[in-house]
Amino acid sequence: MNINYNPSVFFEKSADTTYTIKQTGFGDLNTFSLSVKSQYNDWDDYDFMLQTKKRYRLGTYLNIGNWPKFAYNFVEKVFYTNDYNRMQSFNLNSFQNISTIRLDDLLYEGIYSCPTNSTRVAGASDDKIYVFENKDLEKPIEISYDGGGTDDIDHFLFSDNGKIAFSRSGTYHLVDIESKKEMLQIPIDDYPIYSKWAKISTSQDAKFMGVGTHNGLKVYDLGNKADEIFSDTRSYRSVYFNPLNASELYLTFNDNQVLEVRNPADFSLTKTINLESKMVIENIDPVSNKILLTNYKRLFVYDIKSGELELSLPGTESQNWLFNYHLFCNTGCVLNIEKELN
Repeated sequence: MNINYNPSVFFEKSADTTYTIKQTGFGDLNTFSLSVKSQYNDWDDYDFMLQTKKRYRLGTYLNIGNWPKFAYNFVEKVFYTNDYNRMQSFNLNSFQNISTIRLDDLLYEGIYSCPTNSTRVAGASDDKIYVFENKDLEKPIEISYDGGGTDDIDHFLFSDNGKIAFSRSGTYHLVDIESKKEMLQIPIDDYPIYSKWAKISTSQDAKFMGVGTHNGLKVYDLGNKADEIFSDTRSYRSVYFNPLNASELYLTFNDNQVLEVRNPADFSLTKTINLESKMVIENIDPVSNKILLTNYKRLFVYDIKSGELELSLPGTESQNWLFNYHLFCNTGCVLNIEKELN
């Protein structure tokens, strides 16, 4: 009996009837083939070989197109994504679709965000921002903006005080939802080149913004005419504000394995966490109080209070999310890891 995968042979000529194969990675679509041949050497002709193939993913596949992005509403316990031009809401526990709405020019990748204090959700298309009151996805507020395709929106955040922050094509924007007017623009001269989504972040109260590159970090006070209040020349891998604590700015670096937590107001250091390798911050899950990171080979889940590593698993996708003990990745897979973290 042989077992092959893409196209490696896991083992050969075993008489065992069962075999455990280590999972290759979260989000990967694996095709396994089982080949069974006679125990007699003279029966080695492939015409007499029995072969079975099976495709397998770790987690639940949502059967949606493109390379989806996700957002989660902690009030309603629903997550949002899209299947091409159709924006969708799903129940987190059952993965059942709740509502679907067609939005023109939503294009290849939708992008979404939810505040932490209401049922609302925002999504972006090629030239509009849509704000919905809840998971029913009805009668949205529409805010027009100078389009460029959702692929160009590298950062998108729905704040807890009625503002939308987004960044694209070298410029950061802050929009007031009620008036539908842009409050400010910040040209970013040293705009991130790689993993842009991981290097621009806005605090959930829309008071601070940070952008980091291999050339350094800049922090802006958005409430004071977008003043630059801090800069340095260290080499940054990711920049991320804690969604439940606007005074915590999480930072990782290209030249060390330390995660720093700093206060954006004065850049004082409040905490460090020693990591297993150089990593990129994916997100913080306010429900579990865990932070998800990646080195693009494995995913790592740390407890943000203790700084302890609680889970690591293979995963090579560029973007992943942790929402209410559920892992999401941009191949459209979801995995409940609550038992592994408790």
